[in-house]
Amino acid sequence: MKNQKNIFILTILLFSIIITSNAQINWGIKGGLNYNKFGVSEFVTIGGVSKIEAKGRTGFHIGVFAKVKIPVLGIYLRPELVYTEINSDFNEAEFNLNKIDIPILIGINIIGPLHAFIGPSFQFTVDSGFGASLFAADIKTDDFSIGVQMGFGIELGKFGVDVRWERGLSNTEYNLIPFVSDSGAIIDTRPNQLILSLSVAL
Repeated sequence: MKNQKNIFILTILLFSIIITSNAQINWGIKGGLNYNKFGVSEFVTIGGVSKIEAKGRTGFHIGVFAKVKIPVLGIYLRPELVYTEINSDFNEAEFNLNKIDIPILIGINIIGPLHAFIGPSFQFTVDSGFGASLFAADIKTDDFSIGVQMGFGIELGKFGVDVRWERGLSNTEYNLIPFVSDSGAIIDTRPNQLILSLSVAL
């Protein structure tokens, strides 16, 4: 966890140096839908251990971004600050996770309005919940994690649309307190999602 936070701090410092250099900066807002599917999770009950694969559900996101063009290198940086809500089902028990995402993407124009990008995403958990009568409440979920995002986008004037894939890299888990003794659950909360975004430059 300490190493992950050090990476985050170093990335912010690098970004700060770049935006104070000879770079062109544009700002904007964005929003859209995400389809998330968590990994296999283990549920321990009186009947034994069962592994359940999550069923994906649709969530949403909204936020702001900056696009920093670096003419000398022919690339751009795109840091974002995004509020995200993702959901998944485990045998009709719904798991919700609300988080703040800070992707810092490196992109390049391919041809015309088409561009591609990739970069780390720093994630801070705001709230989470699991709707199942067997469990009383959550014990703890990791507050900070790192993932990666990559995708393609099209920009037409001030408007843009992009499709990206996000995968969590940290070993994040969500532990549940059971009502019944000798039982429990561990949910793999690493995001695994497709994200569709619309953006407008201000």
